Amino acid sequence: MIRDAPEGVGSVVSNFDMDTDETLSLYAAGYDAENHYIGDYVAVWTLTGNLDQPGLEDSIFVFSPSTAPTSGSIIATVGNFSDATGTISVDPGALASLEIRTAPNNGGDLVTTISMTVDESYTFWAAGFDSEDNYIQDETVVWSSPPFGIIDQPGQSLSFQPTVPNSGTLTATSGSFFYTTGTIDVNVGSLHHI
Repeated sequence: MIRDAPEGVGSVVSNFDMDTDETLSLYAAGYDAENHYIGDYVAVWTLTGNLDQPGLEDSIFVFSPSTAPTSGSIIATVGNFSDATGTISVDPGALASLEIRTAPNNGGDLVTTISMTVDESYTFWAAGFDSEDNYIQDETVVWSSPPFGIIDQPGQSLSFQPTVPNSGTLTATSGSFFYTTGTIDVNVGSLHHI
């Protein structure tokens, strides 16, 4: 049986939910025909589904995922005997960084520098990522760009429609995390009348 602690203690690992900030230690516990614990065995550990860590041969397997969302099971093989966990589902970890993007759900482009006119407009989204750069979701942030009159405006997205030529940056902040664009240059529009 695959257990989450050595020497036959802990729990048999069935379905398990975790995130990329966590680790899961696994042990291949051997039993006799009467289900008496014998000991922990060196096993060949393999992974199924799209779990991202390579397998190995050892008495302990420490699963430390870096990619999410993923799922699958982990198999321990000792000679002709094997056992598998239930489904292990890996979700993104806690927020570790932000990006300002031109489309929701981690789509579009990362906003760096922009040159535009007052005739144009953009909608920006604040994409959140964990410490392994897995996209989490579009975060509710505070948007700020004093040169364009944007002062502590909350939301997941921002409609950027400057009406006066100017130059500056745009910052999205969530707690201690923030992302600041490069310079946004807003120029006069096209000829409208004489």
